[in-house]
Amino acid sequence: MNKFFKYPLAIVVAVCVVTVILGIQLKNLVIDNDTTKFMPKSHPARQEFIEIEDTYGDSMMMAISVKFKEGYVYNRKNLEFIENITAEFEQIEGIDAVTSVVNADYIFGTDDGIETIKLVESLPQTLEEEEEVKKRLTSWSIYRGNFYSKDFRSTMVALKLELGVGSSNAENAYKEVKKILKRYESEGHETYVAGMPAVLVIIAENMRGDLIKLVPFVVIILIGTLFFSFRSVVGVVLPTITVLITTVCTLGLMAVFRVNLTIVANAIPVLMVAVGSAYGIHIISHYFDVVAAERLKNGVVSDARNKEIIFHTLKRIGGAVLLAALTTIAGFGSLATSSITLLRDFGIFTAIGVFIAFIIALTLIPALLMLRHKFVKHKDVKVPKKDDGNEKPGLVTKVFLSIYKFLVKGKIRVIILFVLVLVISAVGTMRIKVGNPMINYFRKSTEIRKSDDFVNKNFNGVTMLSVIVKGEEAGALTNPDILVGMEKMQDYLMKKYPDDIGNIISFIDFVKKMNQVMNVDESGDYYEIPFDPAKYRCESKEELKQLIAQYLMLFSGNIGEFVDDSIEPSQTKFEIILKNGDFNKIKEVREDLLDFAKKNFPEGYKTTASGNAYLQVVVSDLIVDSQISNIIFSLIAVFLILSVYYRTPIAGIFGMLTLAAPIFLNFGVMGFLGIKLDAGTAMVASVAIGTGIDYTIHFMNAYCYERKLSTDLEAVTTRALQTSGKAIVYNATAVALGFLVLVFSSFMPLVYFGALVGLTMLTASFSAMTLLPVALNIFKPKFISR
Repeated sequence: MNKFFKYPLAIVVAVCVVTVILGIQLKNLVIDNDTTKFMPKSHPARQEFIEIEDTYGDSMMMAISVKFKEGYVYNRKNLEFIENITAEFEQIEGIDAVTSVVNADYIFGTDDGIETIKLVESLPQTLEEEEEVKKRLTSWSIYRGNFYSKDFRSTMVALKLELGVGSSNAENAYKEVKKILKRYESEGHETYVAGMPAVLVIIAENMRGDLIKLVPFVVIILIGTLFFSFRSVVGVVLPTITVLITTVCTLGLMAVFRVNLTIVANAIPVLMVAVGSAYGIHIISHYFDVVAAERLKNGVVSDARNKEIIFHTLKRIGGAVLLAALTTIAGFGSLATSSITLLRDFGIFTAIGVFIAFIIALTLIPALLMLRHKFVKHKDVKVPKKDDGNEKPGLVTKVFLSIYKFLVKGKIRVIILFVLVLVISAVGTMRIKVGNPMINYFRKSTEIRKSDDFVNKNFNGVTMLSVIVKGEEAGALTNPDILVGMEKMQDYLMKKYPDDIGNIISFIDFVKKMNQVMNVDESGDYYEIPFDPAKYRCESKEELKQLIAQYLMLFSGNIGEFVDDSIEPSQTKFEIILKNGDFNKIKEVREDLLDFAKKNFPEGYKTTASGNAYLQVVVSDLIVDSQISNIIFSLIAVFLILSVYYRTPIAGIFGMLTLAAPIFLNFGVMGFLGIKLDAGTAMVASVAIGTGIDYTIHFMNAYCYERKLSTDLEAVTTRALQTSGKAIVYNATAVALGFLVLVFSSFMPLVYFGALVGLTMLTASFSAMTLLPVALNIFKPKFISR
């Protein structure tokens, strides 16, 4: 140790150089919340989604809804506005197609066959022409809920992004859309921008806003907490330097390894500031205590004695700090076992960040303390008051001693309290709901939530479930049997889920419309799939198949987003548009349609269902699956670390005992408050285990040290609370307040994550200083006094 710290200034310079090098890399960090990248590459849902996009293009739509204050959708003035913005949207880079009421396909029959023109060929000049536009709109169900609302006062423009468009281009496209709409905002209408592309762009914008807002906030909170705790400039500066260096190095390494910044990883800077301060706080707290005792004894602290005190501090609590770091790394590292990329990356780099904070605390802080004539003024260190030669307990010690004495009076009281917490928490845990659509990441008062609500209320919705029906050969989708089967499935789903499915748009609608216009002179209803050979003067189903193929040859419109080939389609895609993103409902609809297809479709056809909505469901399920394994992994890791360090599994059991109540309480609170288990809250347990065990370790270390000096359990407990309790309270307060800063985040998962971890830090520290000493004094384990 003496050799390592021979040149403390060299250590300081080396740390600064590494920090600067990694800090330069921060400019290379990329924000990316693409749901497909959250899943394992081999997952079937991801492969199906990519296959759909390769065949039919990007499935994500940006929906621009317009509510007119005067008139109706089909009025000239309003159509002129839609025509203008449609033309401007088409010029935006990254936009593949724009579909609106003015340029949508309108199909009708002529003497020569099927004619396809624009729904609005030219702006209406008279009331009669406006009524003609309205008549066209109501002539086909595919327009309803897409181009007009029930009251005809709102319309929607769909913007399809180019396949593979980068996040920066998508963001630029969104900004251009907003600029265009802003130029027209005084023309008597309201506009709403919704859809997954808009959600992802706004997430990226809010992530940057959170970093700018929350990181300085949490640093200020940390500085305030440290100053209140130590009342010393040194006690504030050194831990603050530690966490800032840790944060820069952690994010710099993410940039070096090209790990993207996701909505979950956005919490890493705040987390590093909150957690990274712990090790420095314990070192400085113990250092100050020894310096205070030295000043009380000798009045001054020489350079040589200062160095001895630093080495004594490292030896005295270095083991506990190492143990705390290892258990925290184990807790965070357990997330690295998740199959969800965003959780795995979060776990890996928070674990790396904790390791960096540990190294900085054990190297940079001692090095700076050795350069005390430049950095430390020992007059800042408060000398404790004495009463008859004994150090008077501080307020913190008095409070926890009172709680300890209350609990230790009876074993039954402790057991009842512990069991009561577990039972109540278990009831709450059973109420936890799983899954949270991305749109719910935003607060209800935000513009994007209001836009989403408006679209779901007035139109079909923006949540898409893509269904693929694939045949075995070219032209397989002109078979009347499969087309009728698909039609029956659509009818079945619409009748079963009238409040959840806004509409189902498919190739079927086009075939039925073509059949209708080709038989316009015939009596009867021909808006159907040609299925009865006699009705169409055909000899067989094969001739009906040829008839449908002829329709496709005559059709001049674009159906490329519904079939793989406009003449001889072998597969088709239809979109189920849902009015909300409820995960359970999406799963139910998907299972229903696949079951229907299996039972009713002819042989030789394969049906799959995917889409961005379903990917979110799959990610949610994977999070739940990994949640249990992550908790088990982190608990086992903590148990083993404690057992190895103290050379007995009994130590591991005591560690688990003090963690049980806080962890169960966390899940109980989630259940009772209706907080869903999602990407944010799924991290709470692992983070709480890894960080919360620190308080148990530090108290157990202090108790063990005092127990070797005395057999008076009352005195041992008092002294352990005096030496470690203060640092534990300082640490828990700093960490809890640091995490609570996340309640000001723009994202609800991080709001709940911060609040729950903050709560768990307080309950874990409380448990370590009350339940643990009671248990140690009742059971008197042998490893404590060895």
